[in-house]
Amino acid sequence: DTAGRTWTLAEFQGKTTLIAVWATWCLPCHDELPQVQKLYDSVRVRTGIQVVTISVDENPGEVEPFLTTRGFTFPVLLLGRPYVEAFIGPLSIPRNWIVDPAGIVRQQSVGFDSKDPDWSGSILKRLERK
Repeated sequence: DTAGRTWTLAEFQGKTTLIAVWATWCLPCHDELPQVQKLYDSVRVRTGIQVVTISVDENPGEVEPFLTTRGFTFPVLLLGRPYVEAFIGPLSIPRNWIVDPAGIVRQQSVGFDSKDPDWSGSILKRLERK
């Protein structure tokens, strides 16, 4: 990730996880990421829920400056495009998965609903139900 940490499947076991897929060049992602940050801030100290993002940028050097200038502190896994495309096929972002503690994708969404004034709260409710 951007902090140099290597993530393993163990990081996801026993936790309900929002995985948000995005890129620095994706304008709808620019709208969604502040909400992802808000959600991350509300769950980062909880033990059973987590937020992880995957950048599909081909140049990982563009990610850290993007995050820094916008004040984003959520975890970002880098160089995720090959993994994401292998999992879903052609890329369409922003994309979110809610994965249950057993590692099963329970919900998926594509795009960002900017009409939902409490997007982070809506996602948190979904995470708490899993």
